[in-house]
Amino acid sequence: MIHSPLNEDEGAEGLNNIDDDDEEELLPGRVRIERLHDLLSRCPNLESLSLAILDRNFYYDFDGNPFTNISSILSSNPLPCLSSLKLQDILIDDNMLAHFIVAHPNLHHLSAFLSIDGDSLSSFPFALEGYEDELIDILPNLLTIDLPPEPLRIILRGLKRPSVIREISVVEPCDWDAYEDSESEEHVSSLDDVWGAPEGSLESPVEGPRRTQLKNLLLDMPELRSIVVKDVVSLSQLDKLIKAVPNVESVTFRGLFIGHLGNHLSPHAELLPYIARWPRLKNLRGCHLFPGTSVDLASTDTLAAAKEIVQACPLLRSVSWHGQSVKLVQADDGEVTLEDENGQEQ
Repeated sequence: MIHSPLNEDEGAEGLNNIDDDDEEELLPGRVRIERLHDLLSRCPNLESLSLAILDRNFYYDFDGNPFTNISSILSSNPLPCLSSLKLQDILIDDNMLAHFIVAHPNLHHLSAFLSIDGDSLSSFPFALEGYEDELIDILPNLLTIDLPPEPLRIILRGLKRPSVIREISVVEPCDWDAYEDSESEEHVSSLDDVWGAPEGSLESPVEGPRRTQLKNLLLDMPELRSIVVKDVVSLSQLDKLIKAVPNVESVTFRGLFIGHLGNHLSPHAELLPYIARWPRLKNLRGCHLFPGTSVDLASTDTLAAAKEIVQACPLLRSVSWHGQSVKLVQADDGEVTLEDENGQEQ
């Protein structure tokens, strides 16, 4: 379900004479949710809700809040059969969402994101800070989750273990508990909070309220097959990620990725000893295995690198980076060819 206001001036009348030097404060969101409230009240057995309320021009043209808060709808419309909740440009109050998550153990799919950002805008659809001790052994049937790293971290901490989850997006190896001080040694340390267990062991999650101290948030997920990761900046972080999620078939890297490899003449030679430890890996995105930003897929060096990649990762068939995507095709005689995203052999 997608809604976008038809009248672009709605909620912005009389704003032409506002002094640009006045302190900026967003106009309240203008989308009315009464009809949506009424619709959902008539669907008590709803199993899937996908909702996008797009009002970006209200922000760009009139300094209005482009996001819509639906907390009142969720609080007054129990949806006990709901298995999928996907939201875009929607806000939910933290207390309401914490209660909703606890009350809906049958959720299989959860996704929420905001499509634009700005200094005066909410950074996340919800934060859940302060609710960690209420979110214990939650979402036992969750299969996929797609959230910004900050709220995702809190949900992962409370997820019932072992978890049946199969897809996670977006995790980030950030030392969340370090001070926001660029000079702090903690802030620029090994950044283990997401998936780096204490050296020497991968301990089981802590039971009870002490779960908030859990360091490795990717433990006890034997069915995990796909993960999206943001800002992996060192081989140490990559190494710990591989140890934490050894059975993934699809890995996507976003943002920064091990910066020193950008000028490496043979980046695959440095990365293969790591990614080869993913024996089931089939798809790899955002990881530059070939030298340069524009790769000649028919060159001898590129095809030689492709053959090494297939030998190290025999199931890997799709690699993409910087807008370029190739398929690795191995013939019966062991020769490897490359096909671009349009299926043209190189």
